[in-house]
Amino acid sequence: MTINELTIKWLNRDTGHGPRIAGHFWPTDIHKIRQGYLKPCNFFKSKPINNDEAVSLITRGIALEDFLLKVFKETKAKVEHHKKFELDCGDFVISGEMDFLLKDKVIECKYPRERCYEIPDRYLDQMTAYHMATGLDVYLCEFPFPVKLHKLIPDKKRWKENLELLRDFNNQLKNNG
Repeated sequence: MTINELTIKWLNRDTGHGPRIAGHFWPTDIHKIRQGYLKPCNFFKSKPINNDEAVSLITRGIALEDFLLKVFKETKAKVEHHKKFELDCGDFVISGEMDFLLKDKVIECKYPRERCYEIPDRYLDQMTAYHMATGLDVYLCEFPFPVKLHKLIPDKKRWKENLELLRDFNNQLKNNG
């Protein structure tokens, strides 16, 4: 097997999350639902990662995260890596893992296609979920070097819309499932 084939195999491994269930969402689901990529008809189906661009972006993000973890450990920074959270929204739950949780902030690592001057729309909902779960400031950590931290400015109106979007989506899952 080539290194590329091994990488794709690793990205598509069983991560132990178990099957998708109605009423349980990941923060990244919100944007996918907003954009129409995630629908009730495909919510329960696992889609393999095999697009070269997606594999490239994901693996660079993982490399960034692994590098920062090494920096934090060797400098003895107080940080929790892959801190799990669960946000109870009444009739559904949003849960996941934050890349890094520090005393006063959350850091989410990304390696975007091009340099950002603000947080791209595709990350806003995910990062807002982290803010809602912790009450802390959330930053997008953008590579390559020099590292840039972009502070999330939570949009309460958008968050309210997200909750309604997930509530409607969840009702569709329950009624059609």
